[in-house]
Amino acid sequence: MRQTRKEIPALARDYFQGYLEQYSKYMEIEPEGYSVLQEYDWSGNLTQLKHFCECLVLSSRKRRIRAGVVRELLERLYPPSESKQHGEYHSYRNCAEAQDIIEALSQTRGSRAQAAKRLGVSPTTLWRRMNKYGISRNFEK
Repeated sequence: MRQTRKEIPALARDYFQGYLEQYSKYMEIEPEGYSVLQEYDWSGNLTQLKHFCECLVLSSRKRRIRAGVVRELLERLYPPSESKQHGEYHSYRNCAEAQDIIEALSQTRGSRAQAAKRLGVSPTTLWRRMNKYGISRNFEK
């Protein structure tokens, strides 16, 4: 990530606030939650951070989001690899299913409906799998 780790909490706040407005929700992340985000190695750069903030808004059930909730969602969306080395996390690039999704999205110029048809799944299933692997909803090759 080109931005320094010090900038991550401010960027996350901006993304988080944008999604709160978009989805007409009111929530707040405890300061320790932003510390968790600052510690994470964002290998997917700002796109990954932005996607995570959207998932946090959509999946949170409470108005006050604790650091543990942030950490759990990070681990669920971007699980540590079996051979975690130097803080590196498993990315969707290492998964054949994720690669198939990326290829289908590339071939259909980002059309999720057409990509789902190519993969033989429903658009909802495709959306869930994209979330599982952290593949951006606004996919661009």
